[in-house]
Amino acid sequence: MEPLTRALAETGLAKTAFTNFINTPNSVAIQPDGKIVAGGEAQSADGSVDEFAMARFNANGTLDTSFGTGGKVTTDFLTTHAGGFHEGANVVLLQPDGKILLGGVVSPNPDAPTDTALARYNSNGSLDTTFGNGGKVSVISIGAVNALAVLTDGQILALNNAAGIAQFQSNGTLVPVTSGTIAVTSHTGITGFQLDAKFILAGGGLGPSGENDLDVKLSRFLPTGGMDPSFFNSPLFDFGAPGAFTNSAQAFAVGSNGRIAVGGLSQTPSFGDIFGLARLNSDGTLDSTFGTGGTVTTTFGGSDQVLAVIVQPDGKIIAVGQTFNSTKSIANLALARYLQ
Repeated sequence: MEPLTRALAETGLAKTAFTNFINTPNSVAIQPDGKIVAGGEAQSADGSVDEFAMARFNANGTLDTSFGTGGKVTTDFLTTHAGGFHEGANVVLLQPDGKILLGGVVSPNPDAPTDTALARYNSNGSLDTTFGNGGKVSVISIGAVNALAVLTDGQILALNNAAGIAQFQSNGTLVPVTSGTIAVTSHTGITGFQLDAKFILAGGGLGPSGENDLDVKLSRFLPTGGMDPSFFNSPLFDFGAPGAFTNSAQAFAVGSNGRIAVGGLSQTPSFGDIFGLARLNSDGTLDSTFGTGGTVTTTFGGSDQVLAVIVQPDGKIIAVGQTFNSTKSIANLALARYLQ
């Protein structure tokens, strides 16, 4: 175990690195046994390394040395690394059978098409050789994967951030989208599946105050792609003060009752950003029992934004993000919990 990892774990924090340059965690999942799996991207300063990266921590924050090599796994998709190549995992999903699925993107160079990339691992971190090519799939399809779902028959659904959907057989073969019944799902950011296989895209559009007025809007799609007609009443809305200000949706979560919590940033009249949060009913209308007409804002005194949202089993909502102090050039973790 790395001394730094151990020391930080003893103080409530844990970290690890794959390279001495940029190591970006993009998604995290907690196993039934309490172990924590984090997936993302590892890059080297000289540009020779850019690959899927995954680490597993024990419940106490130490690296799980039974996983991969000392608790860490990296996966390289490309045989040649031209300038500007890119490989990164955006979302991690724990399958019901204990296998781990990563979804992301592979691009050989800036001028090449972007591949949809999946990798599947056994519970010990080794690549699952029954999946794709030695555990890896990289195909021209929907580009970057930002949400995953495993169906009850083992097939896999993947989403991008522009309402693109792809379906794969359990062995990684790309097939036409027919959808099915979802067993488990995971997402990061602005797109994700409901358990009924419908999927949501949190976006925005121009509000009534003109070109500087950016409002939030959620859209819901049927399992095979088309717009869900039962969700057409979802309005454009501001998190906070109405007018020619920016409101940006950056994360959402669906509660067990079907209500949707969406968070992001809300620009104030003084042009500072604060936490923005809204709750919508299952038909897309704002939930008037939450906050003020369905929305609420929270300030931490810096430039604030929500980057992730969780709905607890009791209905309370946790918004996680950052607050940036421009005077000290320090960005801190920001966390708020809201009553249901």
